[in-house]
Formats: sequence, C-alpha cells, structure tokens
Amino acid sequence: MQKITPSLWFDGQAEEAALLYTSIFPDGRMGRISRYGEVGQDITGQKPGAVMTVEFELAGQQFVALNGGSAFRFNEAVSFMVYCDTQEELDAYWGKLSAAPDAEQCGWLKDKYGVSWQILPSVLDEMLSDPDTTKSGPVMAALLKMKKLDIDTLVKAYGSAPAQKLGDTKDVAPATIASVPAPADAVEFGSWAKILVVEDNEDLAEIYKAKMEMIGYICFVAHEGTEALAMIEKERPSLVLLDLMVPGIAGDQILKRMRASAWGKDIKVLVISNLNEEDAPAGLRQEGIEGYAVKANLTDDQLDQMVNKILEHSGQKPPVSS
Repeated sequence: MQKITPSLWFDGQAEEAALLYTSIFPDGRMGRISRYGEVGQDITGQKPGAVMTVEFELAGQQFVALNGGSAFRFNEAVSFMVYCDTQEELDAYWGKLSAAPDAEQCGWLKDKYGVSWQILPSVLDEMLSDPDTTKSGPVMAALLKMKKLDIDTLVKAYGSAPAQKLGDTKDVAPATIASVPAPADAVEFGSWAKILVVEDNEDLAEIYKAKMEMIGYICFVAHEGTEALAMIEKERPSLVLLDLMVPGIAGDQILKRMRASAWGKDIKVLVISNLNEEDAPAGLRQEGIEGYAVKANLTDDQLDQMVNKILEHSGQKPPVSS
C-alpha cells in the first residue's frame, strides 16, 4: 500500500467514476469494493449493500472513490496533472475527460463528476522553469491564451524544440560523440574516475547515477547550477554529464564558467539535453564538449558507451573486474 492515497468524495457515482477512469488510462485497473452495512445507517444515510468505497489505480497511482453523499463537491482547488509526450496523447485524454467547456482554461478541465484535471505536455515544466525569461516568458504568454494546450505552439513560443514533445524519432537528433584523440601519455588510473551528473529531474539524475556506479565510476549529483559549479570546483570530476536546462545557472553558462577557470578548463563534459543540438545555445562545441546526446533517444547502452569512450581516451576508465 502506498503511503499517501487520494480519496475522492462522490454522491453515489464512485464505482461508475472508477470504471470510467480506468477505461481511459491504458494501465488503469479496478481494486477492492466495500459496501455499507446496517451499522451507522442513521448517520451515513446509505442503504445496506450500497457501494461505500472503490479502490482503483491509474498510471501506478492508487486512488479511493468514496460514496459519501451530497454534502461536499469537487472544485478547482485540487486537480490531477497528466503529462503527455505527444499532441495525440494529450488530445485523447482531453477528449475523454472534458465535460464542461466553460471550465476549460490553460490546460485545465472538469470531467462529468466535477473533478479537475490538468492535461499537460511533458516538456512544459522544463520550458516554464527556464531561467532565461526570453524563452519561458513567451511560453507562459501563449499558454494563458489556450484552453487545450497545443504543444507545437508552446514549443515555437519557447524558441526551440525540446525532444520530449516529438513523437517521431526521425525529428530527434541522435546521440553523437565527438572524436577525441587519445593522448600519447594516457595511463590506467589506479582509482575510479569521478562523474558529476547535473540534472534537475531528481528521478532521472538518480537513474544516471545508479548506471554510472554500476559500471564502476564514483558519481555525484547536482540539481541546479550554483550547486553544480561548487561541486565541480570541490570534487574536480573527470566528466560532467550536463543538462542545459537546470535552475539557477543554466548549463551553457556552467560550461562557460568552467572553461574560464583554472579548475574547470580541462574537465570533460558530455551534454545530455531535451533540446536537439541545433536548437541548443550556440558555442557549446567551441567551449569544448566531448559529445551531445538528446535524452529522448539516449539508451542505457549508448550512455555507457559514450562515457566509457570519453574516459578511456583520457586514461580514466574504471578498473576491469577480475
């Protein structure tokens, strides 16, 4: 059982609502149903045998629907956010859930029971949290004019194309790695190379960290730019896995400050971003990066190969297990 479970108060429609929601979400499933008994009938006002609670699950999140009577109603103070990778997915959820056209605004809708939902592009948070207000500002301005959100319009307002919004991989730049000549004096290090992951998505950062540690590297994580620079100066990692769109100091500015410093000018950098490289801030290659990968196309094997190749060329690959 999960630690926190939302409980939704209905007036006799609990089972009907749970059936509807589980039919809309591909991985939705019904759970246990409990019924009212004779005890407490004078308080609940419910007939013995009537459905009391219905457990159900959507996208791995457990819910309980309760038939509590007519005392309370849903309102917009609480809503459920559904993140969508493509416009097709967003349109499908919107069409199946929205039942109150007057309530549609800025990606919000109400279903037939009055429950509020936010149907959002997966890349929206990243665009809105961009510290460059010349990018995030136009996105907010465009969003405020919309009812159902249009991903292409928001991406155009942002001025670049976060790869997550593309459903067709032919439009996504593949992971690439620059050719790095092996130094003539490359040597095997007795200790494992250190890697810093700079990524504001905590779950993704932990995935990268676990993957690097599984290979045999020592790994640290920073979730925002100021923290990242401080850790780079302190830890002097062999390689930085750098997201461009982190809060505080953006990734391209982290790179510039590294290259302008004595402690960061020679540290290897692999950029891992939602942006296609042609849409990324100009000058990354000139500042000196070993490679550029787009998150949507980056597999575990590709990441392993890119990191190992970069560090092997600099003589800092992990020791071979016996």
